[in-house]
Amino acid sequence: MRPLSELNGTILCRSRRYESEHRGRVHCFSTPNQESSYRTCVSWNLLVNVVLAIGAFCRAPNITHVVDHFMEKATANLGVETLECGSLTLVQAFTLLSNLSQKRNKPNAGSVYLGIAVRMAIGLGLHRELPLWEISPFEREVR
Repeated sequence: MRPLSELNGTILCRSRRYESEHRGRVHCFSTPNQESSYRTCVSWNLLVNVVLAIGAFCRAPNITHVVDHFMEKATANLGVETLECGSLTLVQAFTLLSNLSQKRNKPNAGSVYLGIAVRMAIGLGLHRELPLWEISPFEREVR
């Protein structure tokens, strides 16, 4: 087993590759993450680490320590404060976290994360579509 400092350096060097792997294999099936909108949010760290974990999983599903590293970083700062402030970024992050948990054979954790995402989306009113809303086509697509 390699020392932690060497492992962290390797993981950081491969982060870009994992992000591009996510965009190439998973992103086309899910809601697009608009970089300008999710980078400004407080929960961007959660979303980025989940995206990197998915990219690492797609790149090498048998090498679990890298995926575990990003999953731990993603879930390390989850707390009541995170759950109390709902945002579209958090809905996306919890949905992706649910998907990854189920792929990693953790169905209970996946169900919990998906439940959080659904409840947060309902709390944000994403389930409603009022005909008199004057919103842009982009906002309509994101909803």
